[in-house]
Amino acid sequence: MASKCSSHPSNATTILCEECGKNICDACCTHKAHQQIKLMDVPNAYENLESNNQVVINCIKSLERKVQNRRDEVKAEVDKAASKLLSELEDIRKKEVAIAKSIEAIKQGGGSTEEKYLKTKQKLKTSQSLSSRTLVFIPSHYISEIIPRVIGRLEYVAADQELVELCSFNTLSRNRFIKSMCIVDSTKAWILYYRDTSIHLVDYNGRVIDTQAISDKAIEDFCITTTGDVIFTDWDGSDLKRWNRKGKVKGSFSLHEFENGYTTRGLCKKGEDVLVCLCSVKRGMQTRVAKMSVREQSARELKFTAANTDFLEPGRVSCKSSDPVIIAVVDWGESGRRIKAIDKEGKFLWEWKGEMGDGSEVSPFVPFDITFCNIKQQKRFLVTCHHTEWNKIYSISVNGGDAKCIYTGVNSSCDGAIIADPDGRIWIGDQNGVVHIMSPI
Repeated sequence: MASKCSSHPSNATTILCEECGKNICDACCTHKAHQQIKLMDVPNAYENLESNNQVVINCIKSLERKVQNRRDEVKAEVDKAASKLLSELEDIRKKEVAIAKSIEAIKQGGGSTEEKYLKTKQKLKTSQSLSSRTLVFIPSHYISEIIPRVIGRLEYVAADQELVELCSFNTLSRNRFIKSMCIVDSTKAWILYYRDTSIHLVDYNGRVIDTQAISDKAIEDFCITTTGDVIFTDWDGSDLKRWNRKGKVKGSFSLHEFENGYTTRGLCKKGEDVLVCLCSVKRGMQTRVAKMSVREQSARELKFTAANTDFLEPGRVSCKSSDPVIIAVVDWGESGRRIKAIDKEGKFLWEWKGEMGDGSEVSPFVPFDITFCNIKQQKRFLVTCHHTEWNKIYSISVNGGDAKCIYTGVNSSCDGAIIADPDGRIWIGDQNGVVHIMSPI
């Protein structure tokens, strides 16, 4: 039985006002401008809506299947392309290394300079890198991390190369020396330029994600704590500082001021503690390395110091934290640079002046930075060394022996800061503001 209209009780309802949600009669003029439907047509209209909705759902499911299938196809295509490119890279590496070895044999062999020139030129005709000593690959499109943005640059000037460059990118300031770096994770790192008052967060695609001004003076070196705060030293400063943006104290403040007559240099984390290089500017004061226990508002110097080690001018420091603890320091002295190692009590362990495992020596020996890492399942210290014509990365065992060159670069290509990420990749900053990411072959 039809219901009566609330506005016209004598009339039966025959219409549904879709906007008001009311049943009305034919005499209701206030609803004329609204969307309406006859009550007798509602069941069929409802059935049509359900049917149309199911069609839409089926279309969405079909699109989902197509997208999933296409994603799998694209991934398979990218995997195949990556495997092919890596295979081609390995083939080219072998060929170029063979060419380099044959050229070296020509150099060491007999004959006039003219004969050596002609033989070398003939060998280089088979090389895929005629204009330089560096093989450069074309940038490639990539999906996620399956193919790097730049497939790689391979140095083939030495037969003992153990690193291949995965990618390189210009950072915020071109032609500006990258003095120090601190890894955040396998895709990001904080970098410090020479004489800069800020640090910059970059990713492996070359994007600058963040910039933080942490000092009103030039920063000497820095490291990042587990809470994300920055521990740093100023250029020719005498104290250890902390920068944070959270908590009660925000910004930069001094954690500890060292004895008058010392200036702070390089530093690195050792667990929750920090190692700081201290250079004496007064006669009679011994240059040393201090181990600091760092707290939120202060720092205290622990018993360990390198007081019984004859440091001249310690500039950079790295640490093998697990037992036995070994601390390696780049010592910048007037008589020449050295790598010196001490234990957790400050006792002298060994010194490296460029002696190689094959009996040769690095000359000139000018190390800049050092880092500890596991490379090819071996615990090693890596050192960047520079020269007017080349730059090299050397690998030293934690005992100070078995030294070897693992990478040779062109001028100013790997002569700055060096650090290893959690995946074992090596990040190097150079004097031109470029970061190079390398991986063991």
